[in-house]
Amino acid sequence: MTPNFSREIARYLERGESVFLVDLGRTLVEGTALARAPDAPAFAIVDLEDHATETRTGLLRSMAMALGFSETAVDPSRDLRDFSDLLKQRGRSGIALAHFERTAGRYGRDFYSALGYLVAEARALRLLLQADRAICEIDLAAADRLIFLKTVESS
Repeated sequence: MTPNFSREIARYLERGESVFLVDLGRTLVEGTALARAPDAPAFAIVDLEDHATETRTGLLRSMAMALGFSETAVDPSRDLRDFSDLLKQRGRSGIALAHFERTAGRYGRDFYSALGYLVAEARALRLLLQADRAICEIDLAAADRLIFLKTVESS
């Protein structure tokens, strides 16, 4: 992929859109994070192949830490609420989840509902998701709740 492609995806993100990259790889995710405008909100990368992300709480803690919060900022008994509160207090943030295909069966409908709320309603989060296949092939709960994603596929 060319640097122009990364800049184009970065423009979607800067316009406030969230993006789902199909079969484009982590390298493009990293390039897009670097290609964003210097004054753009924080953008963090979390790789779902990291074993720390195997549980919902583990993923939310990894996301929080990638954004500069402490691991203890997300309590397991109220992980979705804590993560949501962190993002709403911080203002608009961006998170890239590499290898999103790993979400299949891991996190549940509540997780995708919380992400959808943070992106579409609270406007506290932009997402850049990367996977090796379409979102509807990964998790139907994710596909149902994350309908606002701009899908970009490799050609």
